[in-house]
Amino acid sequence: MVTFKRVEAGSPELKLLEYLNVQKRRDDPWNHSVPVLDIVEHENEALVMMHRLRPFNSPPFQSVAEALDFIRQLLEGLAFFHEHKISRLNLCPTNIGMDTGLLPVTAANWDRSEYNVRYHLIDFSTAYHSRGKESKGQIGEAGWMTHEMVELDKLSEFQPDDIKTLGATLHDIFGEASSRLPGACFTKLTGLSCR
Repeated sequence: MVTFKRVEAGSPELKLLEYLNVQKRRDDPWNHSVPVLDIVEHENEALVMMHRLRPFNSPPFQSVAEALDFIRQLLEGLAFFHEHKISRLNLCPTNIGMDTGLLPVTAANWDRSEYNVRYHLIDFSTAYHSRGKESKGQIGEAGWMTHEMVELDKLSEFQPDDIKTLGATLHDIFGEASSRLPGACFTKLTGLSCR
């Protein structure tokens, strides 16, 4: 199944999606950008055809191992983006999708451990590919921006803010650890088995 996103032709978002989907970058297992299947440009617009992804939390995590795999993949993706000088990412929960491979997007009550689940960042409208340059402008989504991101005139580098934003997003998703002991389950993940 596929979905489409309309973007402005020649926009920084479109250029970034093209950059991230060049075969050598697409083949990198740490590239957790949404896979683009095709781009059709017409006049001032472009239609970007992408894999249709599920919300990352549908169904809910069933174990701490599943939650840790989710966190690991997000960290891999963030490292990949920063390695390629891509920052100012919009890392709020609604911009994280899940690819379940051949499992239908509408399937319910399935076990993540039985499928090759991959998580992807799906929105690059606020991202910036620095290529060694600095930029200032509006970034992030209201409620998901750190104080430092709002006061851009004081910043020269955005990567630490991506890390803070990811931390805030993970905190919102999982809550605080119920204990500092190894193997502790997360408070918001009540009922999960600790494997």
